[in-house]
Amino acid sequence: MKPPPQTQSSAAGSLVFEGVYNNARMLHFLTAVVGSTCDVRVKNGTAYEGIFKTLSSQCELAVDAVHKRSDGDGGEEEEGGGGEDDQTSAPKMEEITDTMIFSPTDLVTMTCRDVDLTFAVRGKRTHQRGNVNI
Repeated sequence: MKPPPQTQSSAAGSLVFEGVYNNARMLHFLTAVVGSTCDVRVKNGTAYEGIFKTLSSQCELAVDAVHKRSDGDGGEEEEGGGGEDDQTSAPKMEEITDTMIFSPTDLVTMTCRDVDLTFAVRGKRTHQRGNVNI
């Protein structure tokens, strides 16, 4: 039996990540918010809402169930948490696009709503009286 060539084993041992995949903090945040409702604003001022799906190494964002937000849907009112307004401004089925990919050259902001990045560690202990919390 012959061992594998050196080029295969050395290539597998030294993986090099491309683009934003080299930024560990950004990658950690973006993987933590997969599945979250997000608002995306592009250069021309248009705002979209959808479910964040994934990103490419070139920072192209894929968002599912996307619809254009009306002018009254965004901005400072969102932070107040007006739950009733969300019901009345629900998009029609024909206004929803399955998936949109936003280029980093067009992207101004992406805001993820109702995200708690500390939920996994808040108030938890790994060992308590000999028991392990899983």
